[in-house]
Amino acid sequence: MNQPPLDVTEPIRTGGKMRTLSLVVALFMLVLPACSGGQQQSNTPKAQPSTSSPLYAAVYPTRLTATTMRWDNGMTATNTTLDEAPYYPDSLTEPDWDMAGEIYRKAAADGKDQAMTEKLEESRVISTFVEMRGADMARKVGRNVDQALEASGAKGGTFESRDAVRSGLKSASTEMLEEDTRAYSTAHSDIELNEEQLGRKNRKTLQKQTDSLIAASYFVNIEGPQLLAEMKRIAAESKDIRATMKKEIDAQQAFLDSDATAEQKKIVKARKTSLEEASVQLDTVEQDVTLRLKDADKALKDVQDRYKHVIDEMNKEMDKRAKEMAATAKAK
Repeated sequence: MNQPPLDVTEPIRTGGKMRTLSLVVALFMLVLPACSGGQQQSNTPKAQPSTSSPLYAAVYPTRLTATTMRWDNGMTATNTTLDEAPYYPDSLTEPDWDMAGEIYRKAAADGKDQAMTEKLEESRVISTFVEMRGADMARKVGRNVDQALEASGAKGGTFESRDAVRSGLKSASTEMLEEDTRAYSTAHSDIELNEEQLGRKNRKTLQKQTDSLIAASYFVNIEGPQLLAEMKRIAAESKDIRATMKKEIDAQQAFLDSDATAEQKKIVKARKTSLEEASVQLDTVEQDVTLRLKDADKALKDVQDRYKHVIDEMNKEMDKRAKEMAATAKAK
């Protein structure tokens, strides 16, 4: 009996859950190399390239797009933080300036701490999964809720239950991921411990500022360089991926011309269509990545230099305010 070609390109069908699933899979694949703290030893075992795999070829354009999206979002968020950071001290009301300055310094250090960076990467993957598959999860959980309500004799609207589950799932996961991430932060630990000296009314402001500083530090020191290297590596696979796509599409066409069953041909035809769509998509994605890579090294260095300047200036400002506070206290 004829067997379908190895390629299973169902995940890249346009629209629907499979397109969403392919992006989730791509994002999970994208984060795995970084989950060991971003440090690779020369003797660390390395996985074999996947460029000859039709399965990898099927999600390749989506993976490349996901990488560039993370790059763009990281650059935007970091520059926004650097725009706002110089005004952070002005938003605090009579704190212990020396202690507040130490919070900012520790936040910057937290962003490149190995345990923290691993937690940030883990949290990002989870939040992406919940965001993209939340509706499906809510339907499954909501169905169980509805069945439990019906079994108990209660009456309620199915849609109300599932909407509540979806909303609750998203808000709860966001809150819990924030709590888990902050548990790895020395800056957040100090905010909690020294609330009285820092000023209770400053707590939420300092927590938000600390989150932003940690994220900016993480991007310029860890995530940004990793993403740049990843974009270059994935982009370099393009030629081999195209060859794999062509080979698999030809194999699928040969299968369609064989004496396979109608059901088998239906499956392979759908896979072939999906892979052809991925091939077309790759043209646009490749051009987009090539354009980004042209200035990416400079863009990363610019944001790293800007980050250093902003943090240095903020530290100077906090030291100045701490000295003024000490002088005022001494004069009294």
